Amino acid sequence: MALDGDVNTQLTTWKVPAGAQSSAAPVTLRRLLNNSAGTTVSGFRGYARGEPLPTLPQLLDGVKPANSDPVRVQTTPGVEWKYSGGGFSIAQHLMTDASGKPFATLMHDTVLAPLGMTNSTFEQPLPPALHAVSASGHTDKGQPVQGQWHTYPEQAAAGLWTTPSDLARFAIALQDAIAGRSNKIVSKAMTAQMLTRLKGNYGLGLFVGEIEGQQVFQHGGHNEGFRTMMVAFTRSGQGAVVMTNGERGDALAAQIIRGIAAVYGWNDWQATEKVLAKSALKNYGSYEGNYQLNGKPISVTRERERLFISAANFGLDRVELFPTSSTRFFNLNDEVEFFFEKKDNGKFDMVIQLDRPLRATRVM
Repeated sequence: MALDGDVNTQLTTWKVPAGAQSSAAPVTLRRLLNNSAGTTVSGFRGYARGEPLPTLPQLLDGVKPANSDPVRVQTTPGVEWKYSGGGFSIAQHLMTDASGKPFATLMHDTVLAPLGMTNSTFEQPLPPALHAVSASGHTDKGQPVQGQWHTYPEQAAAGLWTTPSDLARFAIALQDAIAGRSNKIVSKAMTAQMLTRLKGNYGLGLFVGEIEGQQVFQHGGHNEGFRTMMVAFTRSGQGAVVMTNGERGDALAAQIIRGIAAVYGWNDWQATEKVLAKSALKNYGSYEGNYQLNGKPISVTRERERLFISAANFGLDRVELFPTSSTRFFNLNDEVEFFFEKKDNGKFDMVIQLDRPLRATRVM
């Protein structure tokens, strides 16, 4: 498969419908793997035990029993980065068309088996023989997910069952390949392409960055009732994988990785200490309400002495906000800060501080 050719010339049993792509800006495999192909559908909620499952073409076209929107090319390929599990589903279809093999079989033969990932599978639904050794997901209230877990026919985007040790074997394989020590699944040259930052600080399937002069690659995982984080350094060979079976596992995974960072001296990953400002409590009622950012909803809710933010369209589940002043807040998952600005009408806008401030306006 060519990384830079139009995928429609390689797809045989399904084609990407016409959209914002063109002959000058085609949908390519490189762009799909970089999340810059302009495709829609960020993620998938999966299918509860017993629900009918769509075929991959049904899923891509949003045809029942698919429970997600059609995957289409919404913006010009190559222009911007936008996370798209839908794009990875197109890549999945391309791989099965090119190989003539089911995706789970292809991944077992080319990745899992060569790396000794014996406790991993892309089979969906999960085979009954593996049910007894598989963890049950849990909701944000700590209750088991109905049916224990969901099924994901979107195998490339969301269908890997694995363990921390097996996922670490994958990270180690990339470390070994880029260092020229081995090439069990990909060559040094191809690994270098995977770990080259393109749009969105993202390579091919992985976030790629630099910490204190050392390259680092990482990715998180989120399926119904599960949260995962993998981080690895190319030069030192260090890394960590944390897997949790709860909707609130992000904060726990981040805390564990911060603890590992403290031991190994990953300064950029170590915990930042903040002092809580209890005086902010009296303003919580003024901050509670509905906001919009770029037309997408964000809600802020209060539960007694606690403040929460939810923004599903931005991949932000219900997260608690902690005050550092009467107007400024942080969360435990990342370095993002939030602060509230009072307007002339007495209401508050919310400013989200990322690499630049983003203003979410209050919806009356």
